[in-house]
Order: sequence, then structure tokens, then C-alpha cells
Amino acid sequence: MQKLSTPLVYQVSYGGLFFLILLTTVGLYWQGLNGIFILDDIPNLESLTSIKGEG
Repeated sequence: MQKLSTPLVYQVSYGGLFFLILLTTVGLYWQGLNGIFILDDIPNLESLTSIKGEG
């Protein structure tokens, strides 16, 4: 019976691809992380309490 294993070249490629995707994601979100947090959903969230019957 033959042992199935992933060659080292593919493991390095997958690791590099994961790191590249992670780095790209952090790069895209970095500018938004430095700003202030604005919760602008209050009107939408208040309307949910009237649907539930608690408002």
C-alpha cells in the first residue's frame, strides 16, 4: 500500500499562497482600522424592537 503524502513543494506553495492572501487582506483593511468606529445602524436596530413587540 502506498502512503499518500503531499510533497514539500506543494506544502510550501500552499503556505506561501495562504500568507499572500493574509497579507493582501490585512493591506486592504489597514486603512479602515485606523479610523474611528461609527455605529450608524441605530435607526435600523431600533425598528427591530418594534417588530419584536418590546418597543
